[in-house]
Amino acid sequence: MPPKSKPAAAAAEPVSVEDLFTSLHRHIQASEFKQAAKVADQVLKAAPGDEDAVRCKVVAHIKADEIDKALAAMRAAERLPIDFSFYKAYCYYRQNKLQEALDLLRGQEETAAILQLESQILYRLGRMNDCMNSYEKLQKFNIDSMDLKINIIAALVAAGRASDVQTAMKAQKVDLTTRALRDTRSFELAYNSACSLIEEKKYSEAKEQLDLAKRIGKEELMVEDCGEDEIEYELAPVSAQLAYVQQLQGQSQEAMQTYVNMISKKAADSPPVADPSSLAVATTNLISLKGTKDAADSLKKLDRLIEKSTAPNHLQLVDFKLSQRQKEALYSARVLLLLHTNKTDQAHELVSGLLGMFRDSVFPVLLQAAVHVKEKKVQKAEEVLSHYAEKHPENSKGVLLALAQIAANANHFQLAADSLSKIPDIQHMPATVATLVALKERLGDSNAAASVLDSAIQWWKNSMTGDNKLDLFTREAAEFKLSHGRDEEACLLYEELVKSHGSIEALAGLVVTAARTNLEKAEQYEKKLKPLPGLKGVNVESLEKTSGARHVEGPQDMKVDVPEEVKKQKAKKRKRKPRYPKGFDPANPGPPPDPERWLPRRERSSYRPKRKDKRAQGSKRTRSEDPKVIENEAECIVSRRPTSSRRLRFKWNKDRTKFLTDYLMQQASEAKGKELREAAEAVSQRFQRECGVADVQRRLKDPGEKWKRIQKMKALGSISWDHATRTISMREEDYQQYAMDHPNDSGMLNRPIEDYDELSFIFSDEYGPSADGIQLKKVQNAHSDDSKISEDPVEQKIASEDIRHLVLKIGELTEAIKSLKPRDFADDLWKAVTACGYNDRMSITAFEYFLCVARIFARNG
Repeated sequence: MPPKSKPAAAAAEPVSVEDLFTSLHRHIQASEFKQAAKVADQVLKAAPGDEDAVRCKVVAHIKADEIDKALAAMRAAERLPIDFSFYKAYCYYRQNKLQEALDLLRGQEETAAILQLESQILYRLGRMNDCMNSYEKLQKFNIDSMDLKINIIAALVAAGRASDVQTAMKAQKVDLTTRALRDTRSFELAYNSACSLIEEKKYSEAKEQLDLAKRIGKEELMVEDCGEDEIEYELAPVSAQLAYVQQLQGQSQEAMQTYVNMISKKAADSPPVADPSSLAVATTNLISLKGTKDAADSLKKLDRLIEKSTAPNHLQLVDFKLSQRQKEALYSARVLLLLHTNKTDQAHELVSGLLGMFRDSVFPVLLQAAVHVKEKKVQKAEEVLSHYAEKHPENSKGVLLALAQIAANANHFQLAADSLSKIPDIQHMPATVATLVALKERLGDSNAAASVLDSAIQWWKNSMTGDNKLDLFTREAAEFKLSHGRDEEACLLYEELVKSHGSIEALAGLVVTAARTNLEKAEQYEKKLKPLPGLKGVNVESLEKTSGARHVEGPQDMKVDVPEEVKKQKAKKRKRKPRYPKGFDPANPGPPPDPERWLPRRERSSYRPKRKDKRAQGSKRTRSEDPKVIENEAECIVSRRPTSSRRLRFKWNKDRTKFLTDYLMQQASEAKGKELREAAEAVSQRFQRECGVADVQRRLKDPGEKWKRIQKMKALGSISWDHATRTISMREEDYQQYAMDHPNDSGMLNRPIEDYDELSFIFSDEYGPSADGIQLKKVQNAHSDDSKISEDPVEQKIASEDIRHLVLKIGELTEAIKSLKPRDFADDLWKAVTACGYNDRMSITAFEYFLCVARIFARNG
């Protein structure tokens, strides 16, 4: 009996909505947000339009960092009566669409969540005052959150109120000492506290807290089983800040090494060791350390951080979350590098984009003025800065200072003085007062300069500060007025100094000044001066008659009687007999020297430029517009080119000469022989220009003549040759005469001959002409080919006998030359050696050998 067929599987029973919400709650509690989003989709299938399920889905996507999916879910639920403004604003904040996020929060009820998100957006936008207002509104909610306290510290530091951090944290019952932070175990709190200390220039304490933050962060990440690369990535902001502290402390090398490590690993396509924001900070700080050195490389690094936007004249950073100050520093560095590399067009383009991006900021205006100054458009720069200062007087301090500096450098002293006068909070500072006084003096207005000093004195009289500069300004004002003829005003100022300060310098100045206006007062105060020891025995009248006394009544009081003998001695001048060059006759001096001999040849009146080569110039005539006719004309012009076989002369430069020298030296070292034909072919192949044997000979002519002169000098009896330093030494008395007789050789005496080794390699051996090579050195005797070493043993034997014959023949001359004077000895010896008829190499070798033997005989008598 066949088996019965099984009934079809019953359809799966649908899961209830309550069970789905239970599962959704369980996933959320376990932080399984992606699973929670899937379960929320199931709930919406079972119960479409459920508001709780939609909210859970949106929040789950946000928690899972799926911002785009969260926005898509909100767009799909637009028909539902749900207010997604807060969630949309948060998503835009995460996408760095800060202004859109802020617009969504306008008009919303100021709840704790709304105010916290608003403060974060305002912080990113750089609107620190509005950010602090939002945090102050949060105080009424009494939120005890460490994250909130950390954000408040960051906002205060960014707003330039680092000095208020301690007070604000005390109100929040937070202790920011290093010991308390060690107990708190909060990485972010220690980091932000260190940033506030940096702003207060407490670098040692800041470094200590940064090290603590790095240690705490590393321990927390190790607990979470993070790898070394991940730990380094998460702590990159701390590393960059530590390097910045080292940079501020003057430890430039350590800071630079940290920056380079962060950037180089990124550039090597290895896993990044820093987030994009930390990488941007490290790059900008590294460029500030290097300055204008390697500007092109620095520009390449910055180009990787900046990209063009679709909007005209608009730039944006590549996925960075930087503060306003950090962005300004990065863009400023790029503009300055462009100016240093003379890329003013790109600098103009970048500044135009920055003016549109940072409408309320002052730094694009300063950069625009810098570009105009670089282009030497000083008036345009002054107009830009003056317009901004008039339009934004509350934020014009830096602009006015820049305007004053530019105007002063351009000798626009009135504009510079007016710019400084518009900054009220620095009018009393010493540097400002000194600059204003100098500018007024340049303008010839000493009254205005004195008024500046009087105003500063009055301000410091009313000031209650501990570091009072009243004495300084009073002393400087007294000296200024004394030098400008205002003796009475200077006397009053010195008198105030004496009464208030009582210094010896002020008392002396008062006596000198009062002596011009009130002699009785001068004598009165002169009695208060302490007498100097040793002045009682000095006769003032006789002191005034000496040559060192300054005349008062007239020049007749300075006349001193001088004896006649002294006058005669002064009148006598030592006459020296002039020294003339060898062979010069003063009676018949000949034609005078050329007065233009010291001028370059092209600047002399007799200079005539070379005629231009007109062979390469084609005929000039009117051409028709027909394409076919143009082609025919081109062929005609080509056919008319000269067909002469004459080629252009090969031009030698530094690189070509060096290549030829290196080639010949290599050939000599490998004992291949110095073939000029092969050298010419090598030069032609290397530089793709035809080079012939005649060109090589022409280039080697001057070095060859130099080598001959060196050998001739080495043969002189009055010199000594130091082979270690390649120096030909000559006594000073002999050198003077030799330099006059041989001016071209004087540069090779008593100093190392730098190219001696190259000359020796090339010219010390001679090789006869052959089918493949032409002789390098042209020797004028008949035995020039004997230097060639033959492989035939018979020829070698003949060459050896010739050498022995030469040595024996030279030896016979020993006794005859011993009696010669030292100066004539070497010349006669060289003549005797060259008379034997051998080549230069053999003659020089025998000459040096015989010269040494003869000197030994001379010393032994």
